[in-house]
Amino acid sequence: MDQRYSLEQLYFQAKEAYYSGESIMSDDEFDHLEKELISLGSDAPYIVGADDRKAKYSHPSPMLSLAKYQASGSGQPPTRSAVEWMTKFGAASFEFTPKYDGNAANVIYIDGKLSQVLTRGSGTKGRDITDKIKHNLPEAINLPGTVEVRGEVVIKVSTFNAKYAHFKNPRNYVAGVLNRDENSEEVISDLDFIPLEVRQHTADQVHYIMPRVPGFKHDAYIFYGGPENFVSAYETMVEYRKSSEYQLDGFVIKTPEGLRPHWGENSHDPNWAVAIKFPPKEALTTIKSISWQYGKTGAYRDWE
Repeated sequence: MDQRYSLEQLYFQAKEAYYSGESIMSDDEFDHLEKELISLGSDAPYIVGADDRKAKYSHPSPMLSLAKYQASGSGQPPTRSAVEWMTKFGAASFEFTPKYDGNAANVIYIDGKLSQVLTRGSGTKGRDITDKIKHNLPEAINLPGTVEVRGEVVIKVSTFNAKYAHFKNPRNYVAGVLNRDENSEEVISDLDFIPLEVRQHTADQVHYIMPRVPGFKHDAYIFYGGPENFVSAYETMVEYRKSSEYQLDGFVIKTPEGLRPHWGENSHDPNWAVAIKFPPKEALTTIKSISWQYGKTGAYRDWE
């Protein structure tokens, strides 16, 4: 069994564990593994989402990953990479929003009425979590056609610490709640939804709208600026992280709404957005060996 195949299997298991709320490695270890696979010529990192048999409802448009630029361990922002990325668009102002360390969800409205809320799932299909999130949402919005309000399901750090600190971290706890079929009203009421992107589908066109839709209980902090403002935006987001009610692991830069249809998306991520990751809080772990277990049918079962 060659190195690339072994690392690909570990990568897929890590993704599956992440979406089920039982992460087997830190975000930084996962990012390091992803970079190593790319260097080995693997296409595994370009496969969106994870295998989820409960993910059977289709998203109106794919929910993709984001390309990432990582700050150094000493806190140095990836200024050169970010500024070069921003400069190619020729835009004067960009949208900077926090990257909430939560669970991605897609709130779907049909002709103004709430239809369904889906997990990201495989990227093309997700699980229905409407009953777990609808307390955060308006039953109707004043936008015609099919509208996707995408964002993150999160829990306040203070609530997590007070009631659920025996779980690994807030993100894993929320993933576990979303993955369970039964939850108490109290547990569900502790979940929040932060809108981050709005897509309106009308007459075979997609319109991108600012993530400000009346009726939602929470809004994302938004900072606007051009390439020359990247360092100040980074510093602003670092300070905002200290006061945020929710766990953050970076921020996202997006082009103006009008440019997004022109730049489009590739098979893995939108060409008009990039994630900036804060410095890792945890040290990288070197994987020295992997033990594989197979069932009677030869199917892969577990690792240790």
